[in-house]
Amino acid sequence: MKLLVLVAIIATLLYTSSHAHAASNVDTLLRRVAAQNGLPANLVMAIAWHESGWKQTAVGRSGEIGIMQILPSTARGINARSGTVYNVYSAEGNVALGARYLRSLKSLFQGNLTKTISAYNQGEGAVAHYGIKNWRYVNNIYSLMTRFK
Repeated sequence: MKLLVLVAIIATLLYTSSHAHAASNVDTLLRRVAAQNGLPANLVMAIAWHESGWKQTAVGRSGEIGIMQILPSTARGINARSGTVYNVYSAEGNVALGARYLRSLKSLFQGNLTKTISAYNQGEGAVAHYGIKNWRYVNNIYSLMTRFK
């Protein structure tokens, strides 16, 4: 019985340690890619956390993939416009695609962060034509941004 308890404790410690290490790697990746794209790290980190909990294995109801929850069609468009070949299925490529998309939205909306955040979730066309309709999402991202300073 004592051996089973010891095995359970060791397994829990290993599991917790591996998840902490994985989160640390994603944290580093998000910060690096944000800097490469001239974006606030806490913005990229907040959106990634809200979208997937920083899990590359996350798949959304509409087919969104990975840490940044990128649609394959969005990935194809970003790759075509920027002349890149980022893989939406890899953590590095997924975060790069999400950051490039955020950067393009920030430019489109002339630096307006609220519209940028809204458009990441609602779509750039919807925000441009109808305004911000997803205030809960936007406010959640702003709240998360304070957590990831």
